[in-house]
Amino acid sequence: MLKLNGFIAAIQQAIETASDAVAKENVKILTSYFDEVPMRQSPEENPNNNVKIEPFLNFDPKSNKTQLIPKMVAMTYPRETAKGIVEHQVMVPLISLAPITTLQPTEMTVEIDLEFLERDDDIIVGFPQLKKSMFGGEKTQDNKPNAKLTMKITTTNRPAGISAVIEGYDKVVRAQIPS
Repeated sequence: MLKLNGFIAAIQQAIETASDAVAKENVKILTSYFDEVPMRQSPEENPNNNVKIEPFLNFDPKSNKTQLIPKMVAMTYPRETAKGIVEHQVMVPLISLAPITTLQPTEMTVEIDLEFLERDDDIIVGFPQLKKSMFGGEKTQDNKPNAKLTMKITTTNRPAGISAVIEGYDKVVRAQIPS
C-alpha cells in the first residue's frame, strides 16, 4: 500500500525520467555531427585547418572546457572560369546535409486499477489482490494486467538554437560556392 500523493509523485518522476531520456538522445544525435576537442586559444591549433575557430573572449587556458568542431566533408563543385570548367572544393559541415529532427514526448496516459482506502486521514492506494478460493488456494482466473502506460513521442520543429547554428553553417557553405 502506498499513500496516494507518493504514488502520484512516482508517476510524475517516471514522466520526467522519460522526457529526460528523450532529451539526452536528441543531444546525442546532434553531437554526433561534431568532434569534441579541448578548447583552443588560436585557430592555428585547430586540427581541421580548413575551418577557422575564433578564440572565445576571456579564455582560461587552465580550464577543462571543450568545444565542438563540426565534422566536415569536402565536396567538389564545378566552376566556370576563363580556362573552362574547373573543380572548386567546398568544405561542408555534415550537419548542413542531414535532416535534423528532434523528438519530444507529447502525451502520456496511465490507466491502472487501484484500491483506495482511508487510513489515518491519508488516502492509501493499493493494487487489487488475488482473491482466495473457497478451498484456500488462489483463484485460477486469468491474471490480467492491471496497469497500462501509453507514451506518444512525436517529431517537433528544431529548437531555435539548433536552427540558428545550422543556418549559420549553411551561410558559410553558400559563401564558398561561386555564383
